[in-house]
Amino acid sequence: MEELTMTVGGATVFSKIDLKWGYLQLRLSKEARQLTAFVTHEGVFQFVRLPFGLATGLSAFQRVACKIMNGIDGCVNILDDILVWGGGRKIAEHDERLRRVLRRLDKYNAMMTSASSVHRKSSSMAIVPDSQEFCH
Repeated sequence: MEELTMTVGGATVFSKIDLKWGYLQLRLSKEARQLTAFVTHEGVFQFVRLPFGLATGLSAFQRVACKIMNGIDGCVNILDDILVWGGGRKIAEHDERLRRVLRRLDKYNAMMTSASSVHRKSSSMAIVPDSQEFCH
């Protein structure tokens, strides 16, 4: 949290994008599917997409999300949320970053929860890190 606060220091405009279905957007390879096999009274089944509950699911999803957002300044993904920010009076900076993020999500066919899932918040006060606020 402290690292994130230091990163967005001075930002006054924020947007949050919520990715739809989180892990379930990631397709598993045929080899990985075999590792998810489970048996029911109707037979043996395998997951085709990354299910919730796998020990490595979080890190796998985070790694893919980081690769998708790689090279775009002013954004960070935290699980299935993407935070985009711009600093000071440069609202245009935020808007350009947001456009880049949305284009990148489109390129990789990443789905958001809805067309209205981009939530924009402006503040006249910049975020200033306060090291006393966090436990070390």
